[in-house]
Amino acid sequence: MALPKIEICQFTKDFLDQASELELLVYGEKEAWPKESFAFDIERGYARYLVLLADGKLIGYAGSWNLLGELEVSTITIDPQWQGRGLGVYLFANLIAKGLEDGVEAATLEVRFNNEPALSVYQRFGFKAVGIRKKYYENRYDAIIMRVDNMQEPTYVRQVKSLAENCHLKGLD
Repeated sequence: MALPKIEICQFTKDFLDQASELELLVYGEKEAWPKESFAFDIERGYARYLVLLADGKLIGYAGSWNLLGELEVSTITIDPQWQGRGLGVYLFANLIAKGLEDGVEAATLEVRFNNEPALSVYQRFGFKAVGIRKKYYENRYDAIIMRVDNMQEPTYVRQVKSLAENCHLKGLD
């Protein structure tokens, strides 16, 4: 099996339909963001969205807002067929790297309390739990608020750049 060509590029209006379909597949009707939310965000100067492509097909996306020099990670989604292959780390590293280029010093995000794979990725990037949002998801599940500071430290920047530049696909033997 030939390895797919994996690339990351800017999320544009051309990707709205594919991203909305993936959002619905992953999160279901109750939690999926409407297409209009993506459209609104990608038109704003403070929002940055990236798409992850495999042989030109959208298999993931990530978004953040740069608010007063801090990055708020708003979303990261990988197609279930592509999960567990290191692509979430690669996409997240690229999103964080873009924030570093913009000069952010800190970042925050929310993650479902039982999403162990995501928690592991965020901890790898130095995020630490700083609070809880009760019943944040579906008005039932708690979210852990996570934060990382001092992102412009040279060691942190090097780590993120290394992860952003190197996509090591797993499970495609």
